[in-house]
Parts: sequence; structure tokens; C-alpha cells
Amino acid sequence: ESVRKELISDVPLGVFLSGGIDSSAVAAMMTELGGEVKSFSVGFAERSFDESAHAREIAAHLGTSHHELTLEPGMLLRRQPLRTHGRDRARDLLADPDRDDRHREAEGV
Repeated sequence: ESVRKELISDVPLGVFLSGGIDSSAVAAMMTELGGEVKSFSVGFAERSFDESAHAREIAAHLGTSHHELTLEPGMLLRRQPLRTHGRDRARDLLADPDRDDRHREAEGV
């Protein structure tokens, strides 16, 4: 019931799919309720930390339109130099991810 209510929207929706039980269950409910489901996951270039294969398997099983971003060492540092002042340094580094070409595929949501 809660997933159905959250799907009532004036804008396109998507689901962050980690491959774990919780996000997989939400994605499954979204597909059961109908309509195209866009799923998104974040992986890591360092394979020992990367769980994106699990998300990819779930997305394929559910038939979602799946999009992935693989984080590589230094991605944030290449985007913008570190600021040594201010409390919002981390927020500044992550601000406006749409400028990064790697995020362009997510523009639909």
C-alpha cells in the first residue's frame, strides 16, 4: 500500500536499487503496480566494494530500465578543487551532479 501511494506523482519516478532485499522489494512492488520502472545504482571501480552486479541481476529479473554509475577514485576531486574553508565542503563537492557527463543518463528522473 505504501509503495502504491508513493507512486502518485506529477513527475517521473525511479528507484535506487542496491541489490539488497529492501530496495529489491520496493522495485518489485513498483513493477507489479505497472508502468515503466527506472532503476538506478551506484557501483565502485574497486571490485572488493562493488555490489552493482546484484542490482543489475535484480533489474534484469524485474525488467526495469536500469542505469548505473561507477564511482572511481578521484572523481570528486577532478570535478572541483577542494575548498579549505566553510562547513559545507562536502555538499559543495556533490552539488549539481547534472554537470557531470556520467550523470546525464539519469536526467529522465
